[in-house]
Amino acid sequence: MQLLESGRLQSPDIKKYFCVYTAALNETAENRQRRKQEKREGFKTPAEIYKIVSDDKNHLSARGYFCGIVNGGQTRCIKEIAQMYAGEKDVKIRQRLLSLFAYKDTEEYLDAAAVMADALSDDEALSKTAFEVLGKTKSTDIAAFALECAEKGYKSECWLPALIKNYIPECKELLVNTVKGIKVDFNGGDWHGIFMDIRRMFEDEDIVSPPEELLFYIYEKNYCSLCRYDIVLEMDKRGILTKDILNECLYDSYDDTREFAAKKLGMGVDEFEI
Repeated sequence: MQLLESGRLQSPDIKKYFCVYTAALNETAENRQRRKQEKREGFKTPAEIYKIVSDDKNHLSARGYFCGIVNGGQTRCIKEIAQMYAGEKDVKIRQRLLSLFAYKDTEEYLDAAAVMADALSDDEALSKTAFEVLGKTKSTDIAAFALECAEKGYKSECWLPALIKNYIPECKELLVNTVKGIKVDFNGGDWHGIFMDIRRMFEDEDIVSPPEELLFYIYEKNYCSLCRYDIVLEMDKRGILTKDILNECLYDSYDDTREFAAKKLGMGVDEFEI
């Protein structure tokens, strides 16, 4: 850490990691402080959160307070905020309220039809936020909506997460071709998030016949060692893990992957350490 702060390490990738890591530490500290405050003062009310959302200078802090409500199991408050979103006419405030529901396991409180309508909004921020929420939402109508957006020429980064979340066999070709068309490199981009969505798709028991070829693809292309490990476990669970892949896994950068492969191949730990 001191070397990074001193400026003696000049690698752009290390600097980028340092910035992300520092931001995460700061966010963790802020969340810890907020939780202490909530214990002292109690959760913010929906009216208070709406006031924060309406404040151009401090509206981003509403997300943290909303997370506190969610983690605290304040269902009534979540429903009330969802109703505020449904009835909000100001596009800016509507977008900010909707952005709160990009938080995991809160999308069930929203009307999917309203969110799909907002995804088609001319307001770029509202549209982007709505697509983000749809990527976390389960609904029988969303797969058809995602397909429609693809046909209309919307960027795949908008509708692809929603299509993955609500996968149906009819969209197999579109899904496979789109995922394989995503640029994968070290310079960021959407590939990591999409690959994680694909892995979760295979874990979702409600999804019928997900295309297993994508498991092999995201294993082969994945720079994330943690993700590779989870993909290998999913392949094993489905009975499609090959010996060639297991042999590759003996040289993976992640210890757990190497150990798993060695056990599957009947080897001792000392036989494969690198």
